[in-house]
Amino acid sequence: MKKLLILLATTAVATTGMAVLNYTNSVHWNGTGDWTNLNYWSETPVTNGEDVVWHRPGWVVGNPANTDNSTDVNWNEGYAHIDTGMVDVKPGSSPDGTVNKLYMGSDVGNTTLNIGTDFTVKYKTYMGYGSTASDVATINQTAGNVSFGSDTNSRSYFGSGSGQSIYNLSGGTMATPGDYDFFGNSDDGKVGTFVFNQTGGTFTDTGKSFALSTKPDAVTTVNLSGGEFNANAALQGIRIGERGVATMNISGAGTIFSTIAGESGIGYYATADYTGTGIVNLTNGT
Repeated sequence: MKKLLILLATTAVATTGMAVLNYTNSVHWNGTGDWTNLNYWSETPVTNGEDVVWHRPGWVVGNPANTDNSTDVNWNEGYAHIDTGMVDVKPGSSPDGTVNKLYMGSDVGNTTLNIGTDFTVKYKTYMGYGSTASDVATINQTAGNVSFGSDTNSRSYFGSGSGQSIYNLSGGTMATPGDYDFFGNSDDGKVGTFVFNQTGGTFTDTGKSFALSTKPDAVTTVNLSGGEFNANAALQGIRIGERGVATMNISGAGTIFSTIAGESGIGYYATADYTGTGIVNLTNGT
């Protein structure tokens, strides 16, 4: 029989027209294939005098572009934009160095990131950023130790923009250790959706603040039917429907743990400015 533990305190390619951000050390993906395939990365030249290929996320040991055969895992300060197409991160094609910032999604089509091995975003993650209503950004994780952030100064925003963002976790571990980690963040004035489907593996938040639907126009759905969902933000635990609408469906072998009760809540804000709506549906479990 499934064991369920919930400790919650109830309390009230840089092209004209693209919405993705573009910095001088940005790389943009457009294609279908391995992360290390430089043919699918276009790059904005850097201005700091370094070799431009230094900022390519595909800089890995064994890649022909890595002429120095570097094994330094801290070099990559580049910003990776998955603008359109499908990119695979799997054994033999994952970056040796961490990506500094990941922009997943844009306003120029659907995007898919398949993760089957270890992968780290060093500082910030934006999923669905700049998307329109017809755009879908999808991350499929089947294996690996994946961390969106490397320390408590990191931040992750899943479900930005006006499109749909979907994260499918079926194996491996997914971690969000940053000071602000949000499922269903949205952008001001834009209504986007974020869906987190977990059928296996382990999700763990250990940052400062973790909330589902932190913006008034955000809509978030978590479907937990397998694996473990650990919401242990240091100060809050978990806020389901902080300012927007959030639904958590727990069924089958899915388990949610939250050991921090101080500021956890379902439908957290109920004020003149914000009205959070949180729904938890529990079936086939205790």
